[in-house]
Amino acid sequence: MPETWDAQISPDGKHLALGCSPTGVRAICLYQLDSDARPRLIAPPEDGKIEGLRWASPGYLIYFVSVYETIGTSSGLRDYTFRRMASYDVKSGNSEILMRREKFRVDTARIDSMLVDDDEHILTVINRPNIVTQDKTMKANLRTGKSRRGLNVKDTGWII
Repeated sequence: MPETWDAQISPDGKHLALGCSPTGVRAICLYQLDSDARPRLIAPPEDGKIEGLRWASPGYLIYFVSVYETIGTSSGLRDYTFRRMASYDVKSGNSEILMRREKFRVDTARIDSMLVDDDEHILTVINRPNIVTQDKTMKANLRTGKSRRGLNVKDTGWII
């Protein structure tokens, strides 16, 4: 049996997402629990490594990845590692890195709210390093990966 490292059952009980390493690289094996079909393999992005997973809704799995990006800075190009979220659409089999187009360095690994009446979006809080008062809420679309900014979060605490 390949090495396993995490397991989550979907909110509707129809799927099991299992952190697995069948090729020696961390991936996710997605089992349909009412079927004998082979699991679907969710591979890491070309420029990243899978680090964790959780369900956002019955139709979307979120997984956490470390991605490696080269960013232009005032002192030239620099290589950075960012911890990002990716979504996997159970119906289509498509994955999207969430909030990749943000213009500043962010750690998007925290999910602060699943939206009860909206299975295709999540809310999260992002922050700019070294700027404590610049936390912002973001609403991320799990199908497209796109996001939009919400309210500034200053002394109000996290949105839950």
